[in-house]
Amino acid sequence: MLVRPKLDYGCEVYYSANEARLKTPNSIHHVGVHLATGGFRSSPIPSLLVDADDPLLDPQRQHLQVQCWFCLHRLLQSVTNTCVVDETMSPHYTWHPGLPQPLGCKSLLTDFVFLTGPLYYVYMSMLAVFCTNAINIYAGINGLESGQAVVIGASVAMFSLIELGGYQAESHYFSLCIIIPFVSTSIGLYYYNRYPARAFVGDTFTYFAGMTFAVVAIIGHFSKTVLLFFLPQIFNFLYSVPQLFHFVPCPRHRLPRYNAEVDKLEPSVAEFKAKEIKKPILVFLRLLTTVGLVNFQEGLGEDGEMCCLNNLTLINLTLLKLGPQHEGTLTTRLLMLQVLCSGLAFFIRYPLADMFF
Repeated sequence: MLVRPKLDYGCEVYYSANEARLKTPNSIHHVGVHLATGGFRSSPIPSLLVDADDPLLDPQRQHLQVQCWFCLHRLLQSVTNTCVVDETMSPHYTWHPGLPQPLGCKSLLTDFVFLTGPLYYVYMSMLAVFCTNAINIYAGINGLESGQAVVIGASVAMFSLIELGGYQAESHYFSLCIIIPFVSTSIGLYYYNRYPARAFVGDTFTYFAGMTFAVVAIIGHFSKTVLLFFLPQIFNFLYSVPQLFHFVPCPRHRLPRYNAEVDKLEPSVAEFKAKEIKKPILVFLRLLTTVGLVNFQEGLGEDGEMCCLNNLTLINLTLLKLGPQHEGTLTTRLLMLQVLCSGLAFFIRYPLADMFF
């Protein structure tokens, strides 16, 4: 009880030393364990630690390092964080993996035991898949695909400009070299793609735009922050889950329905029989109807077994709440929503950083 706290003090720093240097404090710890437990000198230390209900040295020191790492990263603009968490030397340790890394160059996702290896790559893969598909499923009206790409790209560029004064300035500079040309060309595309469109985008642009954002976020080391700029796309994905995963029938196209008589778009619907979906899904749809998120009608048709549900996209939900809209007006309002969500993202990223990062 007296020796262990003294050895743990400062281990966040000295634990980066090589094994030869660590033998001295480790041997002091081992002698103390033998004295405290009354074990023989030949007794293995792990067995004595089990008897003493004491953790092994390595897991304990890693645990303390994790705590220290989180404390340093809670206040992104603090002097301690800026001085200690300095990644300017990280490439040196990347090219020389045999060298022990100091705490400031350690990465939570690559060095600590419980978050190493496959989990990091799984997250990066999921981020790339989400970004490429998020724009693709939130599309279908003139100017929306290119417009949201411009807004998200401008937000990413602004964030990288702000972070040029931080300790990852080089990474953000590289991100700017990619995102600025992308935004510039997307603005030109939006000019011809807005209502009435003279140029049309398809999967080629939406997949390219999404992958560009994913690559820029990974290169710039802000893979969490970039998701804040995708708030409408995240909501659209979650709102579309029942149809995307075929809990309810999903038509090939879920675009709004055009009413030529009034020259406006109306929510499109999917029709199906109640027996085609499971009862828990029916209950869930009724609940969403109660709170006003969907328009679910039952008992239709001659036999009373048909159901009608608006297609589950943010575009159709907007038409459901605001009524029929002209296509140009609808695109403008959706892009205004994208801008407002980007403003919210910056508010979360900076004033509320201590709560979310």
